[in-house]
Parts: sequence; C-alpha cells; structure tokens
Amino acid sequence: MAERSRDRRNRSRNRREYVPEKKSGKAGKKIAIGLGVLVLVAAAGAGGYCAYDRIMDGKTMGCKISVYGVNVSWMSVEDAAAKLEEKFQDTMVEFDENGKDEYNVSLKDAGYSLDMESLKSELQRLKDNREPCKILFEEEKNYTVPYQVQWNDDQMKAAFVGAHLTSDQARSASTDAYITYNESTKRYEIVPSVLGTEIDDAKLQNQTQEQLNNSFSEDLLKSKVVINVDEKVYRDAAVTEDQTDLNNHLSELNGKLESYENAEVTYEFGSVTEVLDSAIIQSWVQVDNENITLDESAMRDYISGLSAQYNTQYVPRNFTTSKGNQVVIENNEYGYWIDEDGEYEQLVKDLEGGQPVSREPVYTTAGNGREGNDDLVNGYVEVDLTGQHLWLYSEGQQILDSDVVTGQPVGVNKKTGEQEDWSTYEGSYPIAYTEHPATLSSDIYGYEVAVQYWMPFVYGQGLHDASWRSAFGGNIYQTDGSHGCVNLPPQVAATIYEYVDAGFPIILYK
Repeated sequence: MAERSRDRRNRSRNRREYVPEKKSGKAGKKIAIGLGVLVLVAAAGAGGYCAYDRIMDGKTMGCKISVYGVNVSWMSVEDAAAKLEEKFQDTMVEFDENGKDEYNVSLKDAGYSLDMESLKSELQRLKDNREPCKILFEEEKNYTVPYQVQWNDDQMKAAFVGAHLTSDQARSASTDAYITYNESTKRYEIVPSVLGTEIDDAKLQNQTQEQLNNSFSEDLLKSKVVINVDEKVYRDAAVTEDQTDLNNHLSELNGKLESYENAEVTYEFGSVTEVLDSAIIQSWVQVDNENITLDESAMRDYISGLSAQYNTQYVPRNFTTSKGNQVVIENNEYGYWIDEDGEYEQLVKDLEGGQPVSREPVYTTAGNGREGNDDLVNGYVEVDLTGQHLWLYSEGQQILDSDVVTGQPVGVNKKTGEQEDWSTYEGSYPIAYTEHPATLSSDIYGYEVAVQYWMPFVYGQGLHDASWRSAFGGNIYQTDGSHGCVNLPPQVAATIYEYVDAGFPIILYK
C-alpha cells in the first residue's frame, strides 16, 4: 500500500511538470505592441486602398463592374468600349444545315461592329450615374447599356452567301410548276413546283440578319450564334403553283374545255332540225399540251355533210308538175346553198361560246322558205313551156292559172335580119326584183315598150303583162312569141305581182 501511494504522488508530480509557465509581464507587452502594429499597418493599407479606389472610381468605369458580363473594372471608357467591341466581333456565326456545321465566320469578318461613339457615350453615362464603390469587398455589378450594331454591306454580303456552304450532295435547282392535261378527268391541272436545295443568297442574308438581330436583343455578347439553314433560304422556282397568272391560265384552259362540253348547235331547216350534240363536238376537241384546238378537217366534213343533204340550189331538182308529171329541172338556180367557209367560222364561235344555239346555217344564197328539202313551201310560179300555161301557188294553195305566150323558138332579128333562138330558158330561178310600172327596151332587138308589171328572173327574161295581145296559149309562141319573156294577160300579171317579190321562185320546163 505504501508503494502504490508513492507511485500516485510521483505521477501527480510528473503532470505538473508539463503545465506551461505563466509569461512574465514584459513578454506580454511585446506581443501586444506587435499586434497593434499589424492592426495599424492593415488599417493604413485599407485606407490607402480606399483612397486609391476613390481616385480610380472617379477616373474609370469603377470597381467590381461589368457590362454585358465583360469585366471593365478600373478601365477607361475608351478601353471598356474597345474591349466590348473586341468581344462582340469575336462572336462566331455558325451555319448548320441538315444537322451539320457547314461554315463559320466571325462577326468581324462579316463586317459587323459596334457604333463606338454611341457606345462610349452610353458607357460614359453609366460611369456618371452608377453608384460609387463603398466597401472593399463589394460584390461585382453587371450592367447593360444601349448599343447600335452596324455593318459593312459589301462585307456582310460576301460573308453570308451560299457558296461558303458545302454539301455532301450536289445542290439541285427548283423545278417550275406547270400545267398538264389529265386524260382521266379531261381537265387541266397544275403540277406543283419542287423546291430544290440551291441557296438564294438574298434569303440567306435576310434570315441571317434577322436571327442576329434577335440574338443581339437577347444577349449582345455570345460566343456563337447558330444559323439554321433550311428550305426557307432555298431558291424558289420561277413559277409556283400559287401564282395568279398560272391559275388564271388554268381557269382559261378548263373554261374552254367546259365551253365545248356545254355547246350544242341545232340547225333549223324550217321545222326540220339537225342537232350537233356534245358527243360529236367532243370528238373534235384536240388537246396538245396547253393548246386546245378543234379538228378543222372533221368540222368541215360535218358541214359538207349538211350541204350534201340540205343544199337545194345548183343540184338537179325533182319537180311534180301541176298535171302530176315528174320532171327534172337541170338548170336549177333557185334554192339554198350553205356557205361552208362562213358556216365554219360561225360554228367555231358557237362552240367557243359554250351555250346551246338554234339557228339556220350560214347561206351563200337562201330561198323563199323551206321545210327540210322542200324549198317551195311558201309558193312558186310554174310555167309549162310546151303547154303554154302558168300556175301561181302560195303557201300550198293554187292562186291562179293562165295561158301565156313565151319566147319564139325561131325569130328574125329586125336589125340584123338573122334568125335567132328566142326560146324562154328552162330552169328554176328566183325573181330578181319587181317593178311597177316599167319600160322594157333592147338595143339588140330595137324595141321599147311600156308595161305595168315587170318581174325579171334570168338573163333579161321575166314575167310581164302584154296588153297588146288579144290571145294567149296554144301555139302562138311558135310564130308570134316573145323575145324570151313570159307574156301575161294584164289581170294575171297584176295578181301575180301582189304575191311575188325578190327571191320568189319560178320554175319553167317543157
């Protein structure tokens, strides 16, 4: 027990040996002086810094200041403007096409810059109006100022052109929209244009400037501005499907087709008609690209068919006499004759008009009325040269009949003493005109005679009253006939004159 107690005392004594001794009063004073000096030095340094800061704050942009994220602390207005200009011009413009970086150019190389005078003016305004630095460890402040971007137009245009954008594939030109005829619909339609990949430099420049302006308004100073090159800057086709001229032409072409579809011509031959319907007209329509024409040959064939069927002039006339005999009139100058050239021209107009039309054909000469091929329905004068008899018909009714005296087969010319054939011409003729009264004369035969009613029909021959005759008919004409005219009793001539006019038919036969 005595030994353990002795050990505890020893250990206690040992611990006391490592307790630091209390410093003497003189040493403490030295430490205090040292600390004071340090405080004085720090205070002097801080004061000096604050004094320097005050001086520099008045001469420069100030401390802890940035503009558009660029630190311009302690920089002059001129230097700050230059730094911002440099940072701005270092911005890269990247052109991406189809997800691939095709071309890069700096704003400086593209001719872009900041208006330095304007920028320095705004920086000066910022310097003059900002709050001065107040504390040593003040937080940095970021400012924005108004600015003006400018560029050299020629330099910009040289930088932003499609020639700088390479592509893995050759660029294709846009193809124009065009009009084509669809056989299945029987209508014209527009085949749309196809946009190629050739770049329109003007479009590229406009789009690039627009995106740059948007970028500048969001953040003046970026390291890179990406321009996406897409179909908006590809060169348009010269002709596109929305162009007014192209659509007007399409309407014109389809309108012409519709006109032909809607057209119909009903030819009137009295109450007898021939209908030129749409099916026949459509067979004449010829489409060659954008040219719509009518088959002129087929049209003229159709008109010739009408002529063959309905012409009554200059063709042998089958005639049933008042006595019921059938005769053929070869010299047939009365009737209807279709003017095929005139009819063709009128038909083209009718078809282009696109409306149903009812009309007579265009005639070179026309008779006094017809029902189909019967062109004597409104009346005629009939003369039997052998029987020396005449009949007058009007609208299917016999008005009168009478003996007559016609041309003498063999006559002697009193002036020459020679024998001549004064026979009345056979044939079918229209009355040329009517005259009341009239004087008939001839230098050839040396006569001049007054008549009341004169109705010539061909070659100086005509119907007229012969008051100097006391008898008509029989064989008088063989020895005391006329010079070719048909001599009539005065009252008969007067009645006929009431019914006939220019164009009224007269038929003479043996």
